[in-house]
Amino acid sequence: MLERVKMKKLMFGFVVLILSTACSNLDQAMQLANIDKPTVSVSDTRITGISFDQAKLEFTLDVNNPNPIPVQLAGLDYNFLVNGQQLLAGEQREGVKIAANQTSQVKLPLVLKFADIFESVKNLSNSKTLDYSIKTDALIDLPLMGITRVPAEKTGQVPVPQLPKISLGGINIKSLGLTGADVEIGLNLNNPNAFGIDIRDLGYDLIINGKHWLKSQETKTISLAESATSQVNVPLHLNFLDMGRTLAEMLSKQNPLEYQLVGNMNMDTSLPMLKNIALPFREAGSISPQRE
Repeated sequence: MLERVKMKKLMFGFVVLILSTACSNLDQAMQLANIDKPTVSVSDTRITGISFDQAKLEFTLDVNNPNPIPVQLAGLDYNFLVNGQQLLAGEQREGVKIAANQTSQVKLPLVLKFADIFESVKNLSNSKTLDYSIKTDALIDLPLMGITRVPAEKTGQVPVPQLPKISLGGINIKSLGLTGADVEIGLNLNNPNAFGIDIRDLGYDLIINGKHWLKSQETKTISLAESATSQVNVPLHLNFLDMGRTLAEMLSKQNPLEYQLVGNMNMDTSLPMLKNIALPFREAGSISPQRE
């Protein structure tokens, strides 16, 4: 049996040598010599790291050699497209030996900088995901025949991380007396991402018409699903003796109040490079209190 395999390999090499010199067309020579062109496919795509600035991708290519002799993968040429527009192009020239009748895997790492993408590709500034296409040509060195190109292509999506948004959702007047008022402050927490986030250690300072109304620290973790909004309601008693009668008049008339909301929070996600990120926030605007 062993002798038969050796003889087959010798005959294979001999036929390739004869036909490669006799045939001007490579495909014709391969066909006559009973040589099968190796196949290449992108079997896996992984996000190995992602931040607000960039994403690291790793593509796994399966290179199959169906022939009874080994072949050499001389390298890869690749093009990376976003929304059909070429963003990256390059080459990888790491040689890999593909054994006879075997499949070997080759890794192709790429780094995408979101700023470059948004500058180069139109209408992406508010996108939560990017549609991509990776096109590769594997350069396979066939014995006695030289380099032949074998294409492979893969499409998919990459999430684009965005900052969560903290805003003042409302001021609800629960009761209003001569010396003070009980109100409820509503904070809106919005997750604009295509993945869930956890917000921890949410601390904030609420300033209304130049006066500090509330300084607080949330101890519980707030979990937000993808593209979800949640509200935190905080009860608060206002003393008119400390804050002035003007406030009482504005609350009773439900006049617009100028506010500043300043604070910090820590954010966690399931993405490898978005763990325990400290994020400051600041918002200012005008809001009218509502009486229940």
